[in-house]
Amino acid sequence: MKCYIGIDGGGTKTRLRMIDEQGALLHEAVGGGSNPYTVAPEAAEGLLKEMIAAAKAAMPDGATLEGVCMGAAGADTDADYAFFTRVLKEAAGHDRVLAVNDGYASLYATLGDRPGVVIASGTGSICWGKSEAGEVRRVGGWGYLFSDEGSGYSMVRDALETVCRTIDHRASQGALLLEELMHDFGVNTYEELISEIYLSPNPQSIAAYFPLVCKAAKENDPLALDVIDRGMEQLVELVAAAARQIGMYPVFTVGMTGSILTKVAVTRELFMKKMVERFPKCTVLENRAENVDGALYLAKRI
Repeated sequence: MKCYIGIDGGGTKTRLRMIDEQGALLHEAVGGGSNPYTVAPEAAEGLLKEMIAAAKAAMPDGATLEGVCMGAAGADTDADYAFFTRVLKEAAGHDRVLAVNDGYASLYATLGDRPGVVIASGTGSICWGKSEAGEVRRVGGWGYLFSDEGSGYSMVRDALETVCRTIDHRASQGALLLEELMHDFGVNTYEELISEIYLSPNPQSIAAYFPLVCKAAKENDPLALDVIDRGMEQLVELVAAAARQIGMYPVFTVGMTGSILTKVAVTRELFMKKMVERFPKCTVLENRAENVDGALYLAKRI
């Protein structure tokens, strides 16, 4: 029996899935983040090796591990790919491994070999396009400091900025979200709230507050509604840029991945609505593809 491992390595969590040559699921596991820019590289390496070792231990007697592919968040440079490739080779025990950006894996998760655009939004965001000739272009995803538009992190960051202005009586939009945050943290003063937030000021911890933004939006909080609307508009802009670069603008197929677009109804529905309004002839794939499936698709082709 031939076995294949696909890994979706994100900033918040890492999912590993192992299948046989017929596509039957043999093993699946979820661990912490494995982006070496948001967790220590040694921690990312240790996690990946541990997860792959557990998968290999679950292989049936006589089975062989034929390919391992990882779609890695934060993988952009030759040094990044060299890091992940080394880790995968050492863990797999052979050279039939492949490390790609997680957004690249999302292309194959949603489109297979077809041309089109894939937008991913979770803790961060990124967009990829693939032309009819197979040429791949990337838009966005340049990190949380100055990019990742329309991501969970960026939307919460924008909301918290207004919350701070509300605390100062420079704005009033953030009142409901401020109340939700105070209740969620169990604090009584603004100073305590800000201190709690800054105890772990990383993209994952900030993005983790996004459900509170969604809750406020469901109660028609103007701040939350505005933040989400702006975030989805930013994702549409990324898609438009990718479509132009692959020469398919304005008629193309777009797929969605990442928790913000696959698991959160308010953002998913608004994004789809905006896409159809701006690009009436585009096709929006509604299937909830997972990046790990794109990694598996590529693992079988190594």
